[in-house]
Amino acid sequence: MKFCYLFLVCFLFQCYNYCYGQVNVVPGMYSKTTVSNGLYLPATSTFKPIATLTTKIHLVNKTYAAFIHYQITSYGANADFQSKLLINYANAGSLVHSGNQTFKTATGFYMVNLNPGDYNIEVYYKSPVDINMATEWDWQTAILQVVWAEDAYAVSDSIKCDGCAATNTYNNWGPIRDIEAVLHLPNPRVMLSAYQFSARMASLSHVVTALNVDGFHQPTTTLLKGNNVFLDLHGAWAQYYFTGPHYFSLMYRTFAGLTFTDCKEKYTDNKNLYAMMLPPSCRVISINPETSTTLDNSNTWAPTDLTHSFTLSKQSHVIIMYQFSGDGGDSHIVMRLSINSVPQKHTVSLTGNTAYAGNFGLWQGSLSASQHKVSLDYRTPAKTTHTVSRDPEWLNRNKWMNRAMTIIHC
Repeated sequence: MKFCYLFLVCFLFQCYNYCYGQVNVVPGMYSKTTVSNGLYLPATSTFKPIATLTTKIHLVNKTYAAFIHYQITSYGANADFQSKLLINYANAGSLVHSGNQTFKTATGFYMVNLNPGDYNIEVYYKSPVDINMATEWDWQTAILQVVWAEDAYAVSDSIKCDGCAATNTYNNWGPIRDIEAVLHLPNPRVMLSAYQFSARMASLSHVVTALNVDGFHQPTTTLLKGNNVFLDLHGAWAQYYFTGPHYFSLMYRTFAGLTFTDCKEKYTDNKNLYAMMLPPSCRVISINPETSTTLDNSNTWAPTDLTHSFTLSKQSHVIIMYQFSGDGGDSHIVMRLSINSVPQKHTVSLTGNTAYAGNFGLWQGSLSASQHKVSLDYRTPAKTTHTVSRDPEWLNRNKWMNRAMTIIHC
């Protein structure tokens, strides 16, 4: 009896710290979130599972489309960090190779259609040094999120490895060859899309990436990273579109040679581009100011101009994403979401020290029927100006700045 009591206490303690349970406030739509408040990872030369970023889901009777997101911030030795996603011990998604800068965030996505059954979802990592993140640090993120829904459908594609190297090294805006996802909508729906890949640069340079949907550049998905040999590029997007086929591709520009990590490492079952049809009840709000703003150098938390108030008529499942690209001031930038003035700890993204800053974060869960306010907060020791431009042909990297927030409610 004593042993059972002790086991129950340990289980409750672990769930209190690491798992939020299954959310189901919308018929046919579910989610599960797992976090680690204080992450210790010993150095390893081979991929090992992160025990606290593991979750299991059970699907009954129906096929569901699933959207998976994980994110880990790290600070410490000037060493590289690699991560990947596994489902039922098989590779899923893409290798995420965060560079060997001191401040870094590993972000991974995956979208897939899952048949009825049991699924074990894990994040693996590889690092030449120990990683030890204190619970009390306000910029710690270690999170794994799974959203699955019926009356939804996902498609994906991968970078082809007929050649490891990108051919467009002239800083011209162009596509990554032979990667495309086509999503057919049976009726008007919200589409959710994401991309990710990692690259090894031939020289210290920067890369700009963005989604192209139906032939149109999507500026809110722009990500800018640089000043490192290893770069991980990623972004997400959602919009309401009409019936018919819709085409997704991935654009980039750089003036340095690069090789794709998935190809170089001969990583199989990799996917780099995803698109998902969400249930008919979903709607989307996009916030993307086309103005200049200044990030102050006080290094204390303050809101950006990315704030939005919205009203829900019923309890809803909500997904909130932000994306930021801009001048890092050769320092670091930390960002996170706040909902109704409450900071959301595991939405933090950390980038630096670099002149090219790219941040992304995501929150998902249940919000009640009432008015809500979301803001993107930041802190940095470097003062910088952020100006959004709609012209993809401007060469000045300052014109590639992007700050955007997307709110999906179902």
